[in-house]
Amino acid sequence: MALVIMSTLAAKTAVLLLAIVSTQVAAEETITLSGRFEYRTDPISLDIIGRQVCFFPTEHSAHLVPRPRGDNRLPWFCFSNSAAAAKMLGFRLTVSTDACGVSGSATLTVSHYVAYPEEGDGNDVATLNFVQKKTKPEPIPCEIDALLNRKLHDRGS
Repeated sequence: MALVIMSTLAAKTAVLLLAIVSTQVAAEETITLSGRFEYRTDPISLDIIGRQVCFFPTEHSAHLVPRPRGDNRLPWFCFSNSAAAAKMLGFRLTVSTDACGVSGSATLTVSHYVAYPEEGDGNDVATLNFVQKKTKPEPIPCEIDALLNRKLHDRGS
């Protein structure tokens, strides 16, 4: 009985290792994606994500993101080289008192994609290599300010 359990455990371990190696092999390739970049500076985002520039591929590009089979999470990631990414995308990693971050659209090339295997306190990361085209980063309005402005507008109507 112990021999059968060991054999089953060894087979499951081999399958798991094969899945990990397959993901890492795909991650070494460069990938060109289109989508939206964001750098959020509101307190909640800084607490959860920290000072990372993140990218959300378009539906058309999303299938290129290397994920293990059966991983149906929304494909998004942050750049492992966020300071360099911010510079390439046309902004600095500073906290503005007028907005809660910046966002824009871009077509870019990444490499060294590492998928975070779980849901929770982590995210996928990749290295930004090159920006082919980009829009000017636009301020992200703070949610509290947007809500306050809406309430003031509703009172004035």
